[in-house]
Amino acid sequence: MEHASGKGKKSVRRESAEVDVVNKRARHSSTGESSSEIFRINRMPAFMHPYIEATIDVESDGNCGYRVLALDNKHSEHDFQLIKDDMLNELKLHRDEYLNIYGGEKRLAYITEALLPSKRKTRRHGVALMEKWFTFPDMGHVAACILDRAVVNLTKDRDCLTFFPLRGSPPEDPSSHIVCVGSIPGHYFHVKLKDGCLIPPTCPQWRNHCSPKAAVRESYFLDRRTKFQELMKAETGDKKANVAGGSTIDDPLVL
Repeated sequence: MEHASGKGKKSVRRESAEVDVVNKRARHSSTGESSSEIFRINRMPAFMHPYIEATIDVESDGNCGYRVLALDNKHSEHDFQLIKDDMLNELKLHRDEYLNIYGGEKRLAYITEALLPSKRKTRRHGVALMEKWFTFPDMGHVAACILDRAVVNLTKDRDCLTFFPLRGSPPEDPSSHIVCVGSIPGHYFHVKLKDGCLIPPTCPQWRNHCSPKAAVRESYFLDRRTKFQELMKAETGDKKANVAGGSTIDDPLVL
C-alpha cells in the first residue's frame, strides 16, 4: 500500500481548495432566462434589469474592484495585481493630468499609495486594508484609461456614474466597449450589460479634463444616458445627484 507524503497531502488539500473556489464562483455566476434568475439582480436599479445579461461574483478580499476589472480585461479575477500595476503606470505617465484632476499632490499620493503593497499587516489574513480598496470616483478615470473602455459604476443605493477614457479617439463601436462594475455596500461584482443598454450620467470631472478627441465618446451615448436619468428619477424620486468632484483623504469615497 502506498502512503501519501506530507507534501502530497498538502498538494491534494490545495487542489481541493482551488476546486471549492471555482465551484463557489460558478454558483455565484448567472445568466438567467429571466432577469429574476440573475444573481444579485435585485441589488441593481429595477429599470436596468432588462439590460443585464449576467453577473459574476468575485472574491471579497478588499481587492474586489480590481478583480472585476481583471475578470473583464484579463479574463481572470486572479490577475488583479496586473490591473493595479497598470493603474500605477497610468498615474506615473500622466502625473500632471491627474494632479489637476485630484487637485494637488496630497490626493494623488493617497491614490498612488492605495495601489502599492501594504506596509502594515491586516487583522484578517489575506484581506486588503480599507485604504487599499478600489474607490469611485477617483479610480474610475484611471480604470477607463488603462482599459480604453467606458467604466460604469452601477448601484441601486447611490449615484451611478460613467467614466470614459481621458484621451484617445473612440473605437468604431463604442457601445460594445463598456465595463460595468456592480456596487453594493462593501463589495463590487461584475455586471455584463446587453448591447444598446442604458448608461448613467458621465462623471463631471471627465468633461473638465478630457482631450478634444476623447470628448467625442460621450456623444455616442447621449440618448441612452438621458433615458437612464429619466428612469432613475422615476424609480428613486426627485433626488438631486450628489456627485463629488473627488474624495478626500479624511473622508474617502469607499463602499
